[in-house]
Amino acid sequence: MGLKTKYFMATVIVILFLSSFFTTNALSFENHSTTNIENLAFTQEIPIPIDTSLKNAKFQPIDVHVDFENSCWAKDEIHHSVRVGIDEGSGIIEIDSQIYDLVKTDDTHIKSCNIVFLTPENADGKEKYYVLYDSAETDAPDYEDHIILEDTSYYYEPISGQKIAF
Repeated sequence: MGLKTKYFMATVIVILFLSSFFTTNALSFENHSTTNIENLAFTQEIPIPIDTSLKNAKFQPIDVHVDFENSCWAKDEIHHSVRVGIDEGSGIIEIDSQIYDLVKTDDTHIKSCNIVFLTPENADGKEKYYVLYDSAETDAPDYEDHIILEDTSYYYEPISGQKIAF
């Protein structure tokens, strides 16, 4: 099989994977968690590394490092008090996020971590992003699972008898 065919197939697979990921996650802002973020003790503004007023900034992944000014409760990447919120002028609304690379101070607290989230569809450059957290134990975030993984295989037969298995 030629190099061009392999390159074409790899490109098609990547495009299919990414398009299914972004179209599914595009609804995450509308279906935000109902966690009562007003009860969290601490709020810090998050500096965003892109201009969210640009049309291409919608649904872009943001990955920022946060150093907490106060003690932050977090046992691990699943059980933690860290939430991300957006304020467009009418109050802070929680959006889906994930944390990783936790720097622990003890078994149940962290002093910093990285946070990943998507900019919402209605981002216009005027909104502000915040990380909200607490030093006391809170319920784990309960975000909708937007990705479904299944164990399957596919094959492509560009020429009869010549299969490419995935």
